[in-house]
Amino acid sequence: MKIVSTTLAGPGTAGELKRALSSVKQFVDECIIIWTGSAAEREAVQLVVASTVSNQGRIVDWSWRNDFGAARQAALDLANASTANWCLWIDTDEWFDFEGLDVRAELAGSNEPARNIFDASRTYTKPKAIRLPCHVKWSGLTHESINVGGTPFSKGVFWERNKSSEELTRKHKRDLRLLELEIRRHPNEARWYYYLGDTYELLGKMNEAIGVFRKRLAMGGWAEEAAWSGYRAACLLYTQKKYEEAIAVAMKGAAAHPGIAELYWIASVSSFYMGRYEHAVHFAELAKVHGARSTCKLKALKARISFRDWGALSWKPLEVQKFAFERLGMLEECKAVQRELEENK
Repeated sequence: MKIVSTTLAGPGTAGELKRALSSVKQFVDECIIIWTGSAAEREAVQLVVASTVSNQGRIVDWSWRNDFGAARQAALDLANASTANWCLWIDTDEWFDFEGLDVRAELAGSNEPARNIFDASRTYTKPKAIRLPCHVKWSGLTHESINVGGTPFSKGVFWERNKSSEELTRKHKRDLRLLELEIRRHPNEARWYYYLGDTYELLGKMNEAIGVFRKRLAMGGWAEEAAWSGYRAACLLYTQKKYEEAIAVAMKGAAAHPGIAELYWIASVSSFYMGRYEHAVHFAELAKVHGARSTCKLKALKARISFRDWGALSWKPLEVQKFAFERLGMLEECKAVQRELEENK
């Protein structure tokens, strides 16, 4: 079996490319670096590649056109043209930690079209290994995606470099322009609305974010993303102390996907602040049913592939119940939940 890795490298990334390549070189036969920067910076990139992966590295020039999906597709086309069986994806500001996993053995034993890996916080996964040849195409000017996926690797995470506030602001403003263009081109594609809502929130435009998340929820489609959009909107409404509205949006999210436990948690904490302590207990109990310690034979969390709020999936519902029981004068129940809370934390 042969594995190739692909990395997108642009202006100013030569300094961090070494860490990305170092994290894959022991698992792969070739590293393909898609260079989108200037000829003047290319020499520095060549030196990093030569010192890190030696003759395993290959730099391919690609003219940048404000289209991340097209850049990833160019990399996939090169991977498809190789003799490799699998392609590992890693960006210059990322690196893998497979925690001792035998990556080759795991991929050799997999019959899935792709394998996902968790980010370091374990709140979401990405398809970071794709079986070759792959005839599915990447799409999206930003927040690009490819419609392949599989189960996460049995071990390991990917890390992403922390960015300065200035870097993040530039990125979010760039994403906003590209997402608005995507929506003009594809007004009925729901996923762009989710990422537009996310970008508005990151830029501090909370009311705009709430409106777009609610629109994404109403569009239906992929149930997990629709429900999570409801959760994002409900959380923002909660921060604005619009508790009744937060509960209503959360329940619309639950109608889209009843297994998203975080929806019941935000409803529980909103109920608590409205003085509806019994409702707070009941909503928190529903959050526990589909949370990290679910006893259901069909675990909703196991089937989820996207974002998670681990606090809402574990200890946060217990915390709501503890204080709600206290307000209701149910002190023995309060003590019991406190013991369970200590176990969860």
